[in-house]
Amino acid sequence: MLAEVLPVTEVSKQSKVSQDRIWHLIRSRVKEAWEKTDWSSVKRLGVDETSTRKGRRYGTAFLEIDGEETQRGQGGSKVARLLFFTPGKDKATFVEFCGELKNRGIEQSQIEEVAMDMSRAFIAGAGEHFPDASLCFERFHVMKLCGKAVDAVRKEVSQQSGGLPKGAYGRYPRIL
Repeated sequence: MLAEVLPVTEVSKQSKVSQDRIWHLIRSRVKEAWEKTDWSSVKRLGVDETSTRKGRRYGTAFLEIDGEETQRGQGGSKVARLLFFTPGKDKATFVEFCGELKNRGIEQSQIEEVAMDMSRAFIAGAGEHFPDASLCFERFHVMKLCGKAVDAVRKEVSQQSGGLPKGAYGRYPRIL
């Protein structure tokens, strides 16, 4: 109970139990609780990588996303629950996750939607392991691609017409 509200160092001081022992107890309790979690309702997944330490070490988180997407895309996810975390940020992370789905008796076909960034590895992993699921990409990455495409068109038009007048870049015509 102390570990829920205090740093492990403080719990160790107050209880006169080593920090290693406290961490062992915390990990074992978390593992027991995680093994008992019910995944039977999982239909929507969120997948994202995160840096775990300095030096380009990554891990991939698989989240259950709950909530319905609206027509305009606002207010989609109301709740996200961490299901699984594994080292790496490649296609193999999907193999690890699907192994845990199998351990829990969950069919891969139960997954209807996968939200993720536009990583080639994630696209390949999701396509291979969840072929019937709809893929949804993060808005940031989609808008970044749109920005690059608009910039490429602007540069092409500029080259074809002999360049833009001085000060024209960044100015937009006023639409009434």
